[in-house]
Amino acid sequence: MNHSRFFLGALVLASGWPTASDGDTVVLRTPGDYPTIRAALDSVSDSAPDHRYEIRLNAGTYQEQVALNKPYVTLRGAGRESTTISINAFTGDAAYSGSLMTMSSGLEVADLTLENTHFHGFEPGIALSNANTRSQAVFRNVRFTTPAKDTLWLSGDSDYEFYDCRIEGLYDIVSVYSSILLFDRCELEISRSGQAIFWLGGGPGQRTFIGHSQLIAPTSNNFLSIHQTGADGSSIYLHDSNLVSLSGGTISLTSPYDRYLTIVTVTTGPSAARRRWQQYE
Repeated sequence: MNHSRFFLGALVLASGWPTASDGDTVVLRTPGDYPTIRAALDSVSDSAPDHRYEIRLNAGTYQEQVALNKPYVTLRGAGRESTTISINAFTGDAAYSGSLMTMSSGLEVADLTLENTHFHGFEPGIALSNANTRSQAVFRNVRFTTPAKDTLWLSGDSDYEFYDCRIEGLYDIVSVYSSILLFDRCELEISRSGQAIFWLGGGPGQRTFIGHSQLIAPTSNNFLSIHQTGADGSSIYLHDSNLVSLSGGTISLTSPYDRYLTIVTVTTGPSAARRRWQQYE
């Protein structure tokens, strides 16, 4: 699998809010040029690796479900404490319930919060999903939050990278199927005791790489991961990351049900998680 498609040239880092374009990146402003994020996305027609679009969101809360279904698009907020995309919904199908759905390749999301406030029984409150569509996306300085479980619901043989992100929810905050994930300098925190941070739901090619991150749970009877039948052969690679119990003690790496899950603790080099990711490519 070639993850080099994630790195598609320099993105816009200029100060100010240009009205048309920065180099080969076309900049769309919401609100401003377009009243909604959906309207801005609908205007994208010719995005390409050397001709990206960047949708820049002013500070505020955007109450709309966003489907990133155009390739080579960046969605950038004014800071994760300032810009929020929020819904309160569960459609009955987790793959289509995220406040943000990634549905294409070459995507980047940065500097905002993705929130789903839905909380009803055992139903998930999903901040990120991908509509069972193969996706490739990079997230930088993004907060994903819900009061429920399944904050991230990732499927469809997809590739994701998370840098300087925070993922929080009740439990099973990363529910993943047949996808490859990299977390670097991230915080992942659950709030219910006796539950897992990761839920691996199937696909023997599942790989998760975690480097320089904090994995936080309320008590020592929590565990890093659980997986169902069909996820045999999945692997989690840990490097320079801490499993933190807020009440003291040690969090288990696996639940009693994880007979075939491989946990590899990598201890050499400052970027071991990244190197293992590149080796897997």
